[in-house]
Amino acid sequence: MCAGHIREAVDHPSSTTGVIWMTQAAANCPPEGGDARRIVIVGGGYAGTTCAVELGRRLPRFEDAEILMVEPNPCQQALSELDLVAVGPPKAEFCELQHPIVFKNLPVHVCYTTVESIDPQAREVQVAEGQRVSYWRLVIATGAIPFVPDVPGLAEHALTMWSVLDARKLQRRVERQFRVAAKLAHRDDR
Repeated sequence: MCAGHIREAVDHPSSTTGVIWMTQAAANCPPEGGDARRIVIVGGGYAGTTCAVELGRRLPRFEDAEILMVEPNPCQQALSELDLVAVGPPKAEFCELQHPIVFKNLPVHVCYTTVESIDPQAREVQVAEGQRVSYWRLVIATGAIPFVPDVPGLAEHALTMWSVLDARKLQRRVERQFRVAAKLAHRDDR
């Protein structure tokens, strides 16, 4: 999850961002839209967010198209920027791309929930709250998880860099080792 907090608000139909901030069940997911050809993007990481932005830029000329991203987190974490959190002040904003900012002025709606199942025959996804969301096209961009190979000692001593929390954990470990090294009398021991 993004280190920032989800804002306490409900559906913003007049918002230019098209973002639906979810604080309760996803009762407003999807937004009321009629007979639009809905493109559902499952996942809001790098691939899902990039897909939503590109579609949002290219589809405005098609009035009957709707872009809906389903993602539990309010931002996309730029993994390439996690080192800034690990070595500098622990500020998540270095690498968190907030959806309302990324999708500003784009016809992209976001439902902050998870997908529980997909029914390709019915062309529907079911979100965690049990609601079924129909789609015209479906993009599955759920990302990846770090893989730690089965090397003796690696799982116990290595850290992955996959989130702001991981970067902060690395920062704390490095700082702890610096404090230990500072107490060692001999330079060779440091």
